[in-house]
Amino acid sequence: MAKLETASDVEQSANNINEPSVSIDNVRGRVVQYNEHSQTYLQTFRKDPRLLFWIGVMLWTVIVRGFENGSSGNVIGVAVFKKTFGEQLVTGEWFIATKWQSALNGGANAAQILGTWLASWSADRYGTKPIMIATALINISSIAVEFSATSIEMFFAGKMVSFVAIGSFLTLCTTYVSEVSPLAIRSSVIGFCNFAQCLGPFMVAIMVYFTQGWTTEWSWKSVIAAQWGFAGTAFIGHIFMPESPVFLIRKGRFEDARKLLCRLYTDPQDADGHLEQIKLTLQEAETQENSGSYIECFRGTNLRRTLIAIMVFLS
Repeated sequence: MAKLETASDVEQSANNINEPSVSIDNVRGRVVQYNEHSQTYLQTFRKDPRLLFWIGVMLWTVIVRGFENGSSGNVIGVAVFKKTFGEQLVTGEWFIATKWQSALNGGANAAQILGTWLASWSADRYGTKPIMIATALINISSIAVEFSATSIEMFFAGKMVSFVAIGSFLTLCTTYVSEVSPLAIRSSVIGFCNFAQCLGPFMVAIMVYFTQGWTTEWSWKSVIAAQWGFAGTAFIGHIFMPESPVFLIRKGRFEDARKLLCRLYTDPQDADGHLEQIKLTLQEAETQENSGSYIECFRGTNLRRTLIAIMVFLS
């Protein structure tokens, strides 16, 4: 059985004069990868609490996304909302027209797709932090439109702008978490992004359960106003959040990336190691990208992997 390579073996290879092509920076990056793979959850939590805090800010933003996503589907069932924006049957009951229910559901999906595309394109060009702040401002403004709506058309317009921001949040937060999370907890944290999305609608459902019986417009406006509380706290975090180190390194701003990593990691040596690790990862990704094309995803054994990924998302 082959002997498992240890971190000390990797470091020793840097001193081997017969391997001049191996740089010390490359080795440092490999050592960081090895050490992170061998860490436990508890060791990671104790070692880098500042990094975990910013991961928590992103997870909170995903909860905001889930809360706002669930609010429209819940408030249209509130009696006062239906009386304000709906139509009356001959029996005296009020309802939201089917076309508007369909518009709110279908339009939401279209707006989120647009937001996802805009966020991915703009974040690659301008960075995660400025796009996150801009998205938060758009989101907060759209809540004002929903809150002050005097017609179903106005409420729909505000909600669509909100869903563009919601789609952007999901893309930006998940990407940021995947870029800064230590390898030991990366898969779990990304999984928590999905949990956070489910937590938001659960919270809004509880709120509507207690407010739907109110006889004033606050029976539904309180739910919309609550979005300001969620979005506002997330916005404060976005102002102070560090930029994505992957973005800075991709743009060649290595010194800025090193300073940022020092903010995230407690040990400065860890920051230097992670800088090299990210460089190494980007180099490997570029090599793989140049060695194939998207059509390869549909050939041979790759086709089965592609279909599995598609089915997971469809489910």
